[in-house]
Amino acid sequence: MQTSFSSDFIKSKDGERVNEILRSCVHCGFCNATCPTYQLTGDELDGPRGRIYLIKNFFEEQSKQDNDSTSNNEIGLKHIDRCLTCLSCETTCPSGVKYGELVDIGRKHINSNVKRNLLDKLKRKLIINFLSNPKKSSFVFALARMAKPFLPSHLAKKVPAKTKQLNQPEFNCKNPKKRTLTIAGCVQAATAPQINQAAKKALAKSNIQCDDSGSKCCGALAFHLTDLDNAYATIRSNIDEWYEKLSVNYDNLIITSSGCSSFIKQYVTIMQDDSNYADKAKHISERCLDLAELAPELNIEKTNSPDKIIAFHSPCTLQHVQKIKGSIENKLTDAGFQLVEVHNSHICCGSAGSYSLLEPELSTQLLNNKISELERNQPDVIVTANIGCLMHLQSASKVAVKHWAELLV
Repeated sequence: MQTSFSSDFIKSKDGERVNEILRSCVHCGFCNATCPTYQLTGDELDGPRGRIYLIKNFFEEQSKQDNDSTSNNEIGLKHIDRCLTCLSCETTCPSGVKYGELVDIGRKHINSNVKRNLLDKLKRKLIINFLSNPKKSSFVFALARMAKPFLPSHLAKKVPAKTKQLNQPEFNCKNPKKRTLTIAGCVQAATAPQINQAAKKALAKSNIQCDDSGSKCCGALAFHLTDLDNAYATIRSNIDEWYEKLSVNYDNLIITSSGCSSFIKQYVTIMQDDSNYADKAKHISERCLDLAELAPELNIEKTNSPDKIIAFHSPCTLQHVQKIKGSIENKLTDAGFQLVEVHNSHICCGSAGSYSLLEPELSTQLLNNKISELERNQPDVIVTANIGCLMHLQSASKVAVKHWAELLV
């Protein structure tokens, strides 16, 4: 793809990356074939190829005095907001276009040049403030449960059931073969603390020590909503918390939610221009593992569960971002569960972090399509690997939805 950027932009770090990424695109359109939003709307601008052109045009217009640039930017922001960042397009792309990195840069610059309306700003601010903190999340969900009868149906369905307060036993290994850290997570800590507890127990059975770090939020929510000051502050705080521990006392950072693990692995790219944190971020990204990557090492007994038939939903952050496929499925099969086939398993469920709250119409269509495929073969339980997907699927499924770690103990 040819580009026509100003020399000043190309000399900038973002400009250099944007130019390189765009020039790798041959605009073949293969990406549209697996793009969830393009499949729903049929609009070229709701597919990766169209969004790539929007980002290209935005940066080219920055060096021109174009009277239409403001309206064009608003159109670009609308369609880029509607991108799930599922990266199914990257899995499909024959040219290896780094669409995820491109859209992150595009969001950052376009968002700073377009004034959002007050309601949109407020929604985004509230989502970041209340869902990035477990205590605030617990408070919000408690209020939501009380207000549930009065909420619109699409919001009422998303209110999670009250979580039982669990005892948090220590699972200590005498001579562990590996020492690892984990994070509680934001929404996961407030809605499903049993996930980390199950993971720790399964790891301990396999002689892998797993301890809590002092961090809870990975920073993904603020980053993807372009509250970058907030995101970078969280990332730097996490690096300060983890770096020494991962250099001296611990082998890996183990994350039980694929959305968080995929984002932490991107610290190396996100912080590459920060001279104080670039090397530390690389160290952490290299030592971050999704729990799925340890699945082959887990010693699991055969199940006696009556709910043996499983439909597995592989989150986009697991299969498209981290390229982890088969490890969870193989472990569950080894444990005696029967996995049913799920058609269109590569298509996003519509959760995508805050997407289900900001783009409810498209998200609901994707959710209904996904539930139809997951329930088609009448499973006893639906299993996934990401808290966002779990809560989203739970809001519409007639079948119980669990994290795969819960089936191991």
